[in-house]
Amino acid sequence: MSNRNIEKVERSLLDLYQAGIPFLEEYPWEFEHDRWAEMLICLLIGIGVEANSARSIVSTLTELEVMSVAGLAQANQEQQTFIRRVLVQSRVDDRTADKAVALFKSVAAAINKRWNGHLQRLLREYGQTMTNDLATLLAENGVERRIAQKVATLWLQNVANIPIVLPDDSHIQGFCRHSRISQGQLLETADRLGLNVTVLDDLLALQAQSNGNLRNRSHNSVTPKRKRTTSTA
Repeated sequence: MSNRNIEKVERSLLDLYQAGIPFLEEYPWEFEHDRWAEMLICLLIGIGVEANSARSIVSTLTELEVMSVAGLAQANQEQQTFIRRVLVQSRVDDRTADKAVALFKSVAAAINKRWNGHLQRLLREYGQTMTNDLATLLAENGVERRIAQKVATLWLQNVANIPIVLPDDSHIQGFCRHSRISQGQLLETADRLGLNVTVLDDLLALQAQSNGNLRNRSHNSVTPKRKRTTSTA
């Protein structure tokens, strides 16, 4: 995929997000950085920081834009000292603060190396295995295989927010065909944008439904789900 086509697809997805997100439900992990922030919170809790304090600390550091995966993985001594200072000012003791900073950097570096900084790739990797296992169980118990795969994908998206899509879905195929990209390239683009693939799936389905309505000259608009109170991105 050429750089020009990459930029075109990214812009198309961002425009789609801005246009479509008011019609979708709120998602617990709408963006990849939300999942990463939760990992940092859990690391702090794991080494003894009180939960509410951990959330407040990560929120503050995120607002200061010093907590990205790539940024932490490559954090120099000055940046690490700054993060440590915020921890200590939040009443984290010196020893725990030192441990937290070391863990932030080492875990970020490991995730950067294994999944190129994208935690949702971990969920997608094992989510696909769960999808296949569940679809097989459903198929063995009377559900048509194609439908079983769809049911398994939807269920895992809905109950566990697993960032997976079904390649056979017409809205996925249609967007990839129109954009001249593969499904893999579509997922890579979502990762680069930090967009939850489950959100992307719903947005593309909404777009396909809307396009279908226009083609059919229908006067009925796409029925919105629960309105979001806020919009990010």
